Amino acid sequence: MHVDSLSASDPISLPMTPALLIDPRDNLVVALRDLSPGEAVEVAGEEVTIVGASTAKHKLPRHDLQRG
Repeated sequence: MHVDSLSASDPISLPMTPALLIDPRDNLVVALRDLSPGEAVEVAGEEVTIVGASTAKHKLPRHDLQRG
């Protein structure tokens, strides 16, 4: 189906990403569904491994945080 042939009532199927990076300058991503420890998800072309259980709508660090 071509985009020009869509109407407002047509359902659109998009791949569901498990997490969303709002700002590429930021280290935070937002979980869009519940995520399990050890789960690897792709965010903005980068693989992120979930360390602890997280529920949808929570913010998670994209990279390890440094102490101090």
